[in-house]
Amino acid sequence: MSTNRTLPRRGRNTSARGNAPGWETPHQRPALKGRHMSRPFRARRAVVAGFPGRCPGLVCFSPFGARNQRSILHLQGTFPVARTYVTLAMAMTLLLLPGCRSEMYNQARYEPLEPSEFFEDGASARPLVAGTVARDDPRGGPPAGTAEDVFYSGWEKGKLAETVPFPVDRAVLERGQERYRIYCIPCHGESGDGRGIIVRRGFNPPPPYYSDELLHQPIGHFFDVMTRGYGTMYSYAARVPPRDRWAIAAYIRVLQLSQHAVVADLPAEDRNQLPGGEGSPTPRAQP
Repeated sequence: MSTNRTLPRRGRNTSARGNAPGWETPHQRPALKGRHMSRPFRARRAVVAGFPGRCPGLVCFSPFGARNQRSILHLQGTFPVARTYVTLAMAMTLLLLPGCRSEMYNQARYEPLEPSEFFEDGASARPLVAGTVARDDPRGGPPAGTAEDVFYSGWEKGKLAETVPFPVDRAVLERGQERYRIYCIPCHGESGDGRGIIVRRGFNPPPPYYSDELLHQPIGHFFDVMTRGYGTMYSYAARVPPRDRWAIAAYIRVLQLSQHAVVADLPAEDRNQLPGGEGSPTPRAQP
């Protein structure tokens, strides 16, 4: 039994087979000569192809009859892909639309040197707080006439510096005492005995400053340890500037002297205030 079937001519009962009228095989339609076809015949080629759920009511002009029917039906699979693209485009549009708001870009802030009615002087730029020091302030550098390599490294000609590379006065010692109490007391203690609060709670104890080893170390040793760290002590170079490191090293010398001060090194007025008088053989003076 042959499986090739021809679509019925127009006018027959086609409702049972579900074939749309107007579809004809090539050998059933009349011969056409170029564009000289009658208007009724052209209208007969206009078929309303209903694709359920995809493109209902699509008007398809098929001058080649049923031969092009498979091509038309092949297009049915393209419509869901197009619908997916449209859905993605709409989703991207919804995502991008909130970014069109400019509240985060145009914030309520003042431009540099912009006038302001909020402050009494009419300026938005406020004066600096008292005591503010700029990051590149020259006061943090070495004093005039001081070698920079010694000031920043603590080494001089391949050896640790024996002296502070700038004059030391009472202001320098007071600055060193202040910085020492901020950074050094937790481990080294107030008097430099190495019994700070965290040492009493189990941390490795550092050697006391008045030990024989540290008493004979040059002052550049303490600057170098603060700069590069030593043992369990990490570097303080990022926390303490070089000038303050030298001030702390000078104050450490004061702590060492306070624990090993000889009575003969004291001025006469201080010796007279000692319990035994000037001729007392007291070897050390308590701080």
